[in-house]
Formats: sequence, C-alpha cells, structure tokens
Amino acid sequence: RHFGSSDGQPRQALSVRRQLEDWSAAVGYIRGRGDIDPRLIGLWGSSASGGQVLAIAARDHGLAAAVAQAPYADGFSLARAAGLRHHMRMAPAILRDVLRSATGQPPYYIDGLGPPGQPTAVSTRFPDLYDRLVENAPNWVNKVNARSLIELYRFRPIRDAARIRCPLLVVLVYRDLVAPASVSMKAAEGLPYIELALFQGRHFDLYTGNVYERAVHTEIRFFTHHFERLG
Repeated sequence: RHFGSSDGQPRQALSVRRQLEDWSAAVGYIRGRGDIDPRLIGLWGSSASGGQVLAIAARDHGLAAAVAQAPYADGFSLARAAGLRHHMRMAPAILRDVLRSATGQPPYYIDGLGPPGQPTAVSTRFPDLYDRLVENAPNWVNKVNARSLIELYRFRPIRDAARIRCPLLVVLVYRDLVAPASVSMKAAEGLPYIELALFQGRHFDLYTGNVYERAVHTEIRFFTHHFERLG
C-alpha cells in the first residue's frame, strides 16, 4: 500500500510492517479463490520486496516455491554499508519527518535513489542508472518518507530465514553494493531446498538488459519445475 496503483495515504510512505501484512492478505485472498489450486502459490520479490519474500516464506509453510532476487536480507548490514557520514547526513531529514508525523503533518520526503553525498535512501555511483530506470518504469516516483529508513534498518529477515520450508531460489549479482550477495548467501545457509543463481553485474542491472533477461528466464524455469511437480 501507499505505492504505485495500490491504495493508501499518504503516498510514498514505506512501512515494512504494513507491506508484510499486505503480502499475507494477498496470499490469503488467492487461497480463497475457487479457480486457483491453493497448492500452487509462489512468491517473487526483488531487493526490499525480496527480503519480504524471505520473511513471508518463513511464516507461511504452504507455499509451492519462492524467488528472492537480490534480497534485502539484513538491515544492519545495509546500515553498516551506508557509513557514519551518510547517517549524519540523513539524521536531520529523519528527525524532520518524525516530527511532522507526530504533529499530523504530511511526510517529509527524500529521494529513494540518488548520487553519493546526497540525502537519499539508496546511493549509486552510476549516473546512467536513473535514466534507464525511468525509461523502463515511467510512472515510478523517486520519493520515500525519510523516517522509513529506521524501519528498513531494523528489518532483518535473515534472522527468520532458517524457517523457510518451500523451495527457494535466490538470484544474486556479484557486484551488488545495495544488497550484498554474501549476506543473502548467509541467509540461505541450512535451508532444506535452496538454489543460488549468480550473475555478473550490479544491483540494478537485474532490471534491464541482458542480466534481466537471463535472471527472468532462470526464475520462470524454477517456478515451472516446482509447479509442474506439484500439479
């Protein structure tokens, strides 16, 4: 909720707790439909929603399969990677947003994606990235409420990942500075059915071009195999 074509006010207000509730509500709705086999439900998520896939799959043991693409597996790791300077730069914006929320005012927004040195949720050093994302998602709004960073840093699906029981595919890229592959691989340790697919590239390369095409092809084959096995 609060994003894209979904309901929810104010817009661009990120709440991990509410989004996890929405995941569970969506799965519950699908299970209740008479025209869908409830055994054949899979989850797919990328980046932040990839971490949410890990969290939901750990709770829901009736899923057929799940795919977590470059998942956001540990908020503590993201906070450490951002560094002290970034946190000092973000502190005024977060405080301003907290105060606005406490007094019933609209959120204070920051850019979701931006260059290093700016108050932004995710920093990238690659200037071509924004144009490519806008071209492929023209309705994307590059804003998020500043205090959402606190909840993102506290979100640690890696702690619950060991409870996942459905087949899980984790898709990673070697040079991921947003959701490091090493953290996701640690989250996958000890799972009963885990596949890893590693591609050469950066975090956002998974959304365009050759890396995107190869990743999607791998993910579709994974889902097809497990749905056919159960069906």
